[in-house]
Amino acid sequence: MMMMMMMMMKMMMMMMMMVMMMMMMMMMMMMMMIMMMMMMMMMMMMMKMMMMMMMMMMMMMMMMMMMMMMMMMMMMMMMVMVMMMMMLMMKMMMMMMMMMMMMMMMMMMMMMMMMMMMMMMMMRMMMMMMIRMMMMMMMMMMMMMMMMMMMMMMMMMMMMMMMIRMMMMMMIRMMMMMMMMMMMMMMMMMMMMMMMMMMMMMMMMMMMMMMMMMMMMMMIRMIRMIWMMLVKKNSRHNVNLVSECAKKKKLCSHRCVLCSCTDNHVM
Repeated sequence: MMMMMMMMMKMMMMMMMMVMMMMMMMMMMMMMMIMMMMMMMMMMMMMKMMMMMMMMMMMMMMMMMMMMMMMMMMMMMMMVMVMMMMMLMMKMMMMMMMMMMMMMMMMMMMMMMMMMMMMMMMMRMMMMMMIRMMMMMMMMMMMMMMMMMMMMMMMMMMMMMMMIRMMMMMMIRMMMMMMMMMMMMMMMMMMMMMMMMMMMMMMMMMMMMMMMMMMMMMMIRMIRMIWMMLVKKNSRHNVNLVSECAKKKKLCSHRCVLCSCTDNHVM
């Protein structure tokens, strides 16, 4: 019984589960459907939009293309025009150039001719000028030479004058010097003479002195000799005299006595 119950329960449970599951499934399905529908709608919308966009794009592209084509055509046309113009211009230019060239040539020729003429004239002029210049130069040179000569002469004269002056000055100077020298010499000579004279005088004085001395000596000697002789002649009288003198002056020296006696005698 229990078992049965259990079984029943199980079964019931199972059934319930199943129902539940089914319900769930149904719900899910419904949801899915809605979702799908929505998606589809969205997609459709998108598609529409896309289409529109595409159409627009296409239109734009077409327009662009058309424009481009037009432009190209225009350009081409322009190019052709320009080319044509260029050609014309070129032709014109060529013509002009030719003309110019011709003109130039003519001008050149003219110029050349003129130049030649001018040159000839110039040459002639130049030659004339040259001769003239040469002449002038020669004259100038001559003048210069003359001037130089004159200057030289002047210089020489000046130099000579200076030299003479210098010589004169020198001579005067020399003369002065000589005079001075002579004066000096004279002075020296005078001095020497004076000195000599002085010396001579001195010598003379000395000699005189010597002579005087000698004379004095001689005189003394002579007196003495005379006295001696006298004394020798009267000795007695002398002795007496001596003794008398001694008595008078009380002197011992023989010589002194003699002298005094002599004095007395001479007196």
